[in-house]
Amino acid sequence: MSITEHQEYQSERTRLEATKEYIGLVLQESEQNEDAFRESIKEAYANLNSLDGSEGYIALLTSARFLDMTRESLRQLRQVQSKPYFCRIDVRPENYDQIQPLYIGKASLFRPDTQEPVIVDWRSPIANVYYEGRIGPISYETTTGTERGELFRKRQYTIENGELHDFRDLDITTRDELLQESLGGSADSRLKDIVSTIQEEQNRVIRAEMYRPMIVQGAAGSGKTTIALHRIAYLIYTYGDKFNPDQFMILAPHQLFLKYIADVLPELGVEAVKQTTYLDFVFEGMGKKLKLTDPNERLFQFLEGGDQTDLLRFVSRFKGSVEYKQLIDAYLDALTVRMLPREDFKLAKHIICPADEIQKFFRTDYVRLPIYKRVEKIKKILQDRLKVKKKEIMKHIVDHYDHEIDQAFVHYRDPEKRRTHVVKLMDAKEDLLKKVEARSKTLVKDYMAKFPKQTLAAHYREFLQDEALLSTAASAEEIGFLQEHTFALLDKKRMELEDTAALLYLQHKLFGLLSEMKVRNLVIDEAQDYSVFQLLTLKEVLGSDMFTILGDLSQGIHSYRGVESWDKVLQAVFPSGNCNYLVLEQSYRTTVEIMNLANRVIVHSSTPGLVLAKPVVRHGEEPRQEVFTEESALIAQVLADVERLKGAGMNSVAVIGKTMAECRRIKKRLDEQGTELRIQVLDEKEDYSGSDLVIVPSYVVKGLEFDAVFIVNLQEAYTADELDVKLLYVAMTRPLHRMAVYSMEGKRGLLDLI
Repeated sequence: MSITEHQEYQSERTRLEATKEYIGLVLQESEQNEDAFRESIKEAYANLNSLDGSEGYIALLTSARFLDMTRESLRQLRQVQSKPYFCRIDVRPENYDQIQPLYIGKASLFRPDTQEPVIVDWRSPIANVYYEGRIGPISYETTTGTERGELFRKRQYTIENGELHDFRDLDITTRDELLQESLGGSADSRLKDIVSTIQEEQNRVIRAEMYRPMIVQGAAGSGKTTIALHRIAYLIYTYGDKFNPDQFMILAPHQLFLKYIADVLPELGVEAVKQTTYLDFVFEGMGKKLKLTDPNERLFQFLEGGDQTDLLRFVSRFKGSVEYKQLIDAYLDALTVRMLPREDFKLAKHIICPADEIQKFFRTDYVRLPIYKRVEKIKKILQDRLKVKKKEIMKHIVDHYDHEIDQAFVHYRDPEKRRTHVVKLMDAKEDLLKKVEARSKTLVKDYMAKFPKQTLAAHYREFLQDEALLSTAASAEEIGFLQEHTFALLDKKRMELEDTAALLYLQHKLFGLLSEMKVRNLVIDEAQDYSVFQLLTLKEVLGSDMFTILGDLSQGIHSYRGVESWDKVLQAVFPSGNCNYLVLEQSYRTTVEIMNLANRVIVHSSTPGLVLAKPVVRHGEEPRQEVFTEESALIAQVLADVERLKGAGMNSVAVIGKTMAECRRIKKRLDEQGTELRIQVLDEKEDYSGSDLVIVPSYVVKGLEFDAVFIVNLQEAYTADELDVKLLYVAMTRPLHRMAVYSMEGKRGLLDLI
């Protein structure tokens, strides 16, 4: 039956038109208000001088605030005008007789006279009934307590460009059908919001309490990134009276990923959230005193193998460990003791500030400040005290010599002797006053020289030179390699990613961060690639543990430096036991057939407590696996398949090579074959919108998704090594609909074991 024949089609269409019309009226009124507030601001500026200062300033602030609110309201309403809502729930609140239909969308809109909801925001408490409620008795939490009632209907709409295309009432079966229809769509070069298809287990993560830190172990394709962004939107809506959007930050793995997710928060009505990478955050905090080596250099070294692989693994693991942080804390404690002054601060023989009081400033009164900011504080105190005390000392000198001169007039009868003695006293007074004046000018500077200041890199080197300290946590061979390896970098004014936790921590403890960090709520995506020390440093520098940490240990391609077990994070970063831990096993990205093959790969991993992804019941073609004897034949097959897939409407197609070298090799072969396809080799900094085909290394593709994926092994095979297992798993969990694995003869490697 066509939807236009549905008995409620006309009433639903009328309701949609009425909503659009009302939004149009509100927009018109809001635009007039915007103009009025602009005029108020102009008037307030003009009256700043004539009005009482505070009165004029308040008028200006009030008008500016209302203008901001109006602009935000306008932006949200314009955004939803063509698709004002996506679902409806019919509920009857407890102790009410009438059933109330509520239409849920990405913004809220109420009639000002009756406060009747025209659209209910998807983040509101009552909207939770749509995501988790079942037909029948319901309850949901609000800021004032638990509300109860009864749910009679859940209806979902398909509205495009202001036109009603479809609607259907939901039960468990139809909800699964709608989910599969949604998942059957095409991938894009930009991530999209999922407000209309949020699943129950995803909803629990999104709406989890803000003040408890949370770790989410999510399978590939479970929607971790999308959930993270929707959680930020939900928290800003729910706790908007306590936090501003600029106090929220999401850390993404690289710039390519940031471009991929850039549109989601604005689509959800959220602006001003800080979206950055971990490395950019580090450089913002400590400056670019040292150049960074390629963050993936260590991964390349492990892929190639070598004599020093074990020692390199030790360096990566050690620099990211809790033990490394504890050693740095011990170094800082020793530095503090070493810097404490043993001498009183005095001018001539006058004690201005005793040493024990200065030590108290340093170790107690200002202990919360970074070490060198404590030094600056002490310097200011000494300057202020010297200023006051110098006057007292000068007065004391003048009074003393004036008294002596008075006495000379009494005791000396001989005028010549009296004159000689008085002149001598006056010269002595002037000489002493000059000496005190001169000494006072350099006194603070000379005393502060007892607090020698070093650069960040110098402190890090000094820490690493303390073999006695390091020997409490590492062997002589390990220490020797650690020093040799790190000093070689520092000599060239360079650092590796593994050093960033220690250096940012030292910057925070010694100097303070270069820029003020307003962030209080942090969302970390791909968190399995962070070390425990990195997470501890983020917690320390932000002064908050309101973290949402999302990752997948099965995709931990940097496990040599990253998290091997979430238990370690729970124990070291959130020792209070207050951290919420959730597991998302359901994978929504890919088909059953593709996910089953990927699972047969990841079982070869030694990941502790491995949980296999459970694909949603969406079937497709079996992944194709073919072996070729000629590279030209393999490349020709890829080109033919890409053309076929493009013709079938699959817009997003990727070729995944194991390394960047393999990707460039594939690109060269494709160019040699000749094609009109726009082909782009991706690294972590590029955008791939506008390309017909992208070629991307396995270690860059994590977090992205495509309609179809070709895993190509020309000259590089995935082995049974832990790193290779995870790289192949990551590659296999990128496609939505189609996957092919094309290998040259002898380059199947791990694939022969599955």
